[in-house]
Amino acid sequence: MNRVDDVLALVGGLVVAVAVATVVDRSARRATAAARSRAETAMLASLSRAVLAGDGDLPSLL
Repeated sequence: MNRVDDVLALVGGLVVAVAVATVVDRSARRATAAARSRAETAMLASLSRAVLAGDGDLPSLL
């Protein structure tokens, strides 16, 4: 009986470890995607402000 309990505890620990690793990986991927989105949004907002303000011609904006 003791050996069965040990195996079950090991399998349970492995399942929990895989679940935690999956959640952490997804969280890291979402954080990276959010950072990229923030950078893209800031760049587009800056470009739109420059276009609306009439600051220069098209080549200088790009």
